[in-house]
Amino acid sequence: MEIKKIGERSISIKTRDAHIIAYANNLKESKLNKLAPDITLLAEVDNCFSIVSPGEYETKEAWIMAIPSDLEKEENLDIFVINADEVRIAIFSSTVTKLTKKLVEKIGIIDVLIYDLNGDYKQKMDLIAEIDPQLVIPMNMKEEDVSQIAKELGVKNVSEEKKIKVKAENFSSDDYQLELVKLS
Repeated sequence: MEIKKIGERSISIKTRDAHIIAYANNLKESKLNKLAPDITLLAEVDNCFSIVSPGEYETKEAWIMAIPSDLEKEENLDIFVINADEVRIAIFSSTVTKLTKKLVEKIGIIDVLIYDLNGDYKQKMDLIAEIDPQLVIPMNMKEEDVSQIAKELGVKNVSEEKKIKVKAENFSSDDYQLELVKLS
């Protein structure tokens, strides 16, 4: 599986069987058409499986949950959980600042957390600890803020990559070191 940033806020996730674009609503239609995704999150695109409302979806060997952070109102679709290639990824928008016990149970065990930490990230540190991913990919952050987050999370090395390749084997150990990777 390959994860990379597209533009300012969009994420490309290529699995063995699918190309997923998260926050596709931030891209121009011409750019989306060039990327030729199989699945888009938060944008309706022709000839593509588009997820724009809460629910559980399965297509192209990818299982996806689209969840509002407020389960009662079901308004903002700001959490996605993707299970593909035996890797579980959670994508949180910047509006996600706390999780209820019910929401934590619904999200389940996460290997990779892609989190828009724009704004006051300090309140989001407890949330990262609660989710307990093995890899955190912060989005929309200044370099000095990424360094501060790494320090607060106890991460010794922060890497900056254009894209990152992840495999299920990377997350099989119970004895792991939390990693922080900034996509450029």
